[in-house]
Amino acid sequence: MLVYPVPHAVTQARVQLVADQTEKAPSHIIQADVINVFAAKNIAERQALAEFREGQAKEAEVQERVHEEHVRQDQAQLSHAEPKPAPQNQVQRDHVDVKA
Repeated sequence: MLVYPVPHAVTQARVQLVADQTEKAPSHIIQADVINVFAAKNIAERQALAEFREGQAKEAEVQERVHEEHVRQDQAQLSHAEPKPAPQNQVQRDHVDVKA
């Protein structure tokens, strides 16, 4: 569930609804106020969702960059690692050491 502060437009629409209800405005005005409250809430929720998705996309981008940097560092460490020396006691198979 997304939690976000109540936007000014939603508060304003609610205040207008309460003001019209208090003044006992005609029903068509109250109905229009109710529709305005729902419309303002709908717009606010869509904006919040868009901001949330944008934040998620940015976070995924950052995570991808961090992963790529780790891969580069691992590759750099592997390329700079010293090769293991061959064992000294290994004898070539084709070479025969004959001493008189």
